[in-house]
Amino acid sequence: MKIEIQCMENRQPLAASCSSASEGSGCFFLKSPEIATPATVSSFPRRTSGPMRRAKGGWTPEEDETLRRAVEKYKGKRWKKIAEFFPERTEVQCLHRWQKVLNPELVKGPWTQERRDPVRRSRRLSQASAKSNPTEAEPILIPSVDEANRKKRKRKKVVEVDIEEDHKRVGNNEEHGGEEQWDIDIVSVQQEDDRKRRKTKAMVTVVTISGMTRGFQNQCTIVMMKKFMTPEFDDPEELLRLGKTFNIPEDFKIAILGYSLKTRYDIKLYRSQSLRVGAKCTNTDVKCQWRCYCSYDKKKQKMQVKIFVDEHSCVRSGYSKMLKQGTIAWLYRDRLIKNPKITKKEMVDEIQREYKLTVTEDQCSKAKTIVMRERKATHQEHFSRIWDYQAEIFRTNPGTKFEIETIPGPTIGSLQRFYRLFICFKSQKDSWKQTCRPIIGIDGAFLKWDIKGHLLAATGRDGDNRIVPIAWAVVEIENDDNWDWFVRQLSESLDLQDGRSVAIISDKQSGLVKAIHTVIPQAEHRQYARHIMDNWKKNSHDMELQRLFWKTNPLTWSRAFFRIGSCCNDNLNNLSESFNRTIRNARRKPLLDMLEDIRRQCMVRNEKRFVIADRLKSRFTKRAHMEIEKMIDGAAVFDRWMARHNRIEVRVGLDDSFSVDMNDRTCGCRKWQMTGIPCIHAASVIIGNRQKVEDFVSDWYTTYMWKQTYYDGIMPVQGKMLWPIVNRVGVLPPPWRRGNPGRPKNHDRRKGIYESATASTSRFEDYLVWAWTIMARITR
Repeated sequence: MKIEIQCMENRQPLAASCSSASEGSGCFFLKSPEIATPATVSSFPRRTSGPMRRAKGGWTPEEDETLRRAVEKYKGKRWKKIAEFFPERTEVQCLHRWQKVLNPELVKGPWTQERRDPVRRSRRLSQASAKSNPTEAEPILIPSVDEANRKKRKRKKVVEVDIEEDHKRVGNNEEHGGEEQWDIDIVSVQQEDDRKRRKTKAMVTVVTISGMTRGFQNQCTIVMMKKFMTPEFDDPEELLRLGKTFNIPEDFKIAILGYSLKTRYDIKLYRSQSLRVGAKCTNTDVKCQWRCYCSYDKKKQKMQVKIFVDEHSCVRSGYSKMLKQGTIAWLYRDRLIKNPKITKKEMVDEIQREYKLTVTEDQCSKAKTIVMRERKATHQEHFSRIWDYQAEIFRTNPGTKFEIETIPGPTIGSLQRFYRLFICFKSQKDSWKQTCRPIIGIDGAFLKWDIKGHLLAATGRDGDNRIVPIAWAVVEIENDDNWDWFVRQLSESLDLQDGRSVAIISDKQSGLVKAIHTVIPQAEHRQYARHIMDNWKKNSHDMELQRLFWKTNPLTWSRAFFRIGSCCNDNLNNLSESFNRTIRNARRKPLLDMLEDIRRQCMVRNEKRFVIADRLKSRFTKRAHMEIEKMIDGAAVFDRWMARHNRIEVRVGLDDSFSVDMNDRTCGCRKWQMTGIPCIHAASVIIGNRQKVEDFVSDWYTTYMWKQTYYDGIMPVQGKMLWPIVNRVGVLPPPWRRGNPGRPKNHDRRKGIYESATASTSRFEDYLVWAWTIMARITR
């Protein structure tokens, strides 16, 4: 349900929901109209019953003087008596004349930058004080009426306000500086009634168009109100009963909708006005007597159910006229935003299963269209605040490389068009440079949002052979220019220079090979040949071409020709694909939500891995220790012959033998040099010399190095309301594209038989021995 609070003459801000915050404290107070200060709201209670009718002609000076005397006589409390001095005018017109014409200081104008900045400063001081004094932010019990008037009332209501962080709500702070304040988003109101205690929760989402979203100034504030039914509302008798009160008419309409969904009776609204709402049963065949009427009560100043006939003489038809396309969109908004691929048929089936009501596919299709339009507006809002997000990242994570490229507008000062961005956090960069092996996996993934695009990511490997995200970028499409730009940004961030000491692993990416040879020409580029050939088979089925494929230069796909020094013998890019898998849900969200999900995921991963590494008591990581034990177990069946200069010949089987050099820590099979862990041949020699195999393992696999990888993690970021406002030209989303060519896939790529992330099967080991033997013969 939406309530538009417009800046019109015949309205004023809702004083009943206003809030105030004392500067320098973390406490917020709700204030009722009776206890509001004169600077906030007039000391005279304002009547809003009925629309305002304008009399013919304007007010004369004599009438204004009469109005002043009447207000002074009755002290502004009895407007019905005051209106008797003016036979042709109503009490609402008299009140309007007094508050908005004769006392214009009571009405606030539109938001300005000068009014907004002190509010934000006050908010930051309040939150800083709340963090330093957590006890001040506890829930506060405040009377809802003045102390003098509370004795006259029969009922006593206590309002408990839970202060929630990272949320907002429209309020007033006239008592402390005369400025409006954005306070809370979630307010839990607990009312003590004479009969029983009930608890309701309402989520208020405030979208500040004036001053908060560029290009929409001097507009009003839109308040989106959503009511979530708690388990206490499962009983229809708790939704509606005679004498029950509601704050606004929309609350009553939501209760009627909940009653219709719970009981499956076909209910409709036969009257829907600002102060009067009525509902009745739609069955006209038997003239069902069910009826519920709610109107404004002057004493309670709330909407109250005054007529309720809870008797049905009809049968449940399985239809509900209140379940229209707008209502369906409201019910399924969150689900559609998380998964836009839900079809209209699935929505029909889910409504039938959940509510046992029948709707048409056309209604669900239109409801999905409504949500998708809101989603499109969300994309525009995210891109408009991209400079603010960049400033917040620089503030909370100094040293981070955050590059944004845009396409200038047609004229000077016009809005720019988003082109691409690159993010590399300082903590991730330093961790890779100091504690990770010099190997990088690069891969790209499709973005599953409406605007499409691609996410390019670079990942490293820690001492336990786990994912270490280094950097990621958002581009429109994978091409030569975008890959060249991404590799250049990555090289500058990691100081790779010509790439002589780094190894790059990738799949068949369009333009990536060219970018690597151009930007870091001395880097070792490894590729998974079987994956490339599987992709090639899709377009070419000629067996002769497939035979020629294996005759290409093996420097990029054969372990026999890989460089030594990276302590990694993999040519699979499974870790990059695993990273893309972990952010699969994030890639469905708008830009800023996606970037925040990726950042939070990396931040949480750093904390969890550090805790695991800190608790580990062994010298090496868990996976490295398993590999060492595996080499030790297989080293007891070989024959050894000693030679000069600390060299040993190890025989495997009947014909094969390998030379082990203990001074240079090398073996003829090259596995010791490639991985940094002694192979089975070297382990046999080490055990024969009565030494420990662990003393010959590379330091990359130590627990200390693994813990240092996650010692400095990514720092938290404040919410959108606290981001700094950057005075730069706004950014528009990239042009909308129809989508990626071909039919969309709902499943991952089928992996090859040797493409498993955990290569521990005997079949894989046999394949490695066979490949090493063939490559050794080719080398000879």
